[in-house]
Amino acid sequence: MGKEQSTLEKKGYVIQEETEMFAVVIKGDDKFFVKKIKTPTNQDFISEAEILKTVSHPHILSWKNSFKGENEDIYYVVTDYCDGGNLADKIKDGPDEFQEEETGFKYSKAKTVTHSDAGSLS
Repeated sequence: MGKEQSTLEKKGYVIQEETEMFAVVIKGDDKFFVKKIKTPTNQDFISEAEILKTVSHPHILSWKNSFKGENEDIYYVVTDYCDGGNLADKIKDGPDEFQEEETGFKYSKAKTVTHSDAGSLS
C-alpha cells in the first residue's frame, strides 16, 4: 500500500525540504517557500492573506498562493524562494547587507502590514 500524498503534493508541489514550520517546494520550473501556519480561525488567516496579496515591494517576498490543508488546521502560504538565506544571516553579514531588508520593513509598516512571523528566521 502506497504512502498517502501530503497536502502540498496534492496541490502539485514537489517537496525538496520540509519541517513542521515550512517547506521548500518546486512546481514546474519554479521554486517556492511555503510557510505553515497553525491557526484555529479562518478569519485571521484570510485577513492576512488578503493583505499579502496587495503588497508589492522589491524587498518583500511576493505572495503566490495560500490554502488550507484538508482535515487540518494548518494554512499554507506560498511565497517566492530566496536563495540568499534568511534575515538572521543578513543581520550577521553586517549593516550594508541588512539595508535592503530594512527598507522592506519600513514599507510594510507604512502599509500597516503586520507579519506575525517577521522574526529573523522567517
